[in-house]
Amino acid sequence: MPYVAEAVAQDLKIEWRGDQTLFDPFLNIRMGIYYLKMLMDDFQDLVLALTAYNYGPTYIRSFLDRGEKIPLHHFRYYQRVLAFSRNL
Repeated sequence: MPYVAEAVAQDLKIEWRGDQTLFDPFLNIRMGIYYLKMLMDDFQDLVLALTAYNYGPTYIRSFLDRGEKIPLHHFRYYQRVLAFSRNL
């Protein structure tokens, strides 16, 4: 989301030029890794961090705070990321 990317850019002291900033592969990967690290620190679990990366941490946290299970279809992104990383 653009507002998340802008906040991450600010944390990393990257000049934010709107969505154009995200079209720079180096900056995009740097920001994505930083954001995933933030989510890992918050959730302490790779599955939850990747799911929150895709669906948003507030949304995922809402399930956890209510003591509800996260719907299984929400984990498809996580499964695709791991499958892709195994093929590298």
